[in-house]
Amino acid sequence: MLSHFFKSLVEKYSVLTIIALMFTLSFVKLLCLDVDSVTAGEYEIGVKLGDWIEYEINWTFPPPWAYPVRIRREILSVEGTIITVTITQEMSNGTVTKETREGDVAKGTGAAALIFIPANLGVGDWVHIEGFDDVSITDEHTRVYLGIERTVLYANFSSKGFDVLIFWDREKGTALEIHSSSTYTSTVKVIETNLWSSESFDNSARDHYLLGFGTLVLIIIISAVLIMRNRHMRSKRRRRIRKNRSFASCCLRV
Repeated sequence: MLSHFFKSLVEKYSVLTIIALMFTLSFVKLLCLDVDSVTAGEYEIGVKLGDWIEYEINWTFPPPWAYPVRIRREILSVEGTIITVTITQEMSNGTVTKETREGDVAKGTGAAALIFIPANLGVGDWVHIEGFDDVSITDEHTRVYLGIERTVLYANFSSKGFDVLIFWDREKGTALEIHSSSTYTSTVKVIETNLWSSESFDNSARDHYLLGFGTLVLIIIISAVLIMRNRHMRSKRRRRIRKNRSFASCCLRV
């Protein structure tokens, strides 16, 4: 059936027309793929597998026990709005702890609480943060982190004796800076991340992937069409030869 289909195409249309049509369909289909973000219902998740961010914590009034001075969070998986995160903490006494936890970005629970929110929200939107209930995004700024200008969302809220000022990266939905004060006061700020470098890599990788895929598809289509055309031409020649032989045989009988 497939052979007959290609043969009929070759008979009705030019080779270039067929190639252009099939290549365009393949290219458009590929462009519809979304590799930069995950959409789950009405929420857009800005982080993906392999993303990581590391914070340094500076204490103005530290607690009397061992406290974290550096925290790294790495995304192990994203399924809908649920993320699995490895959390590595370097403590003030030199010890290092490591645990893997799940969190719901839409509900602001577990490993997502405070740190990860849905991507591309705006002023006036609400996010739920476990332990703080619903928090309103009050403003939007452009701030520089790690030498890169980022558009960040700002929220300032209080609950249960805690005053919190936080800046989330709008595009990634990830906290970049947190100021908290209660009995103990600290500032959490990003010091390393692959969020933006992986973003550039992904765009570049996608361009190379599109080019490579398009080239491969084009080669396959050209090869298939040429093979079918050659088969069609050979078949026509064989029919012509048989016809000539049949005509010659008839003439000899006469």
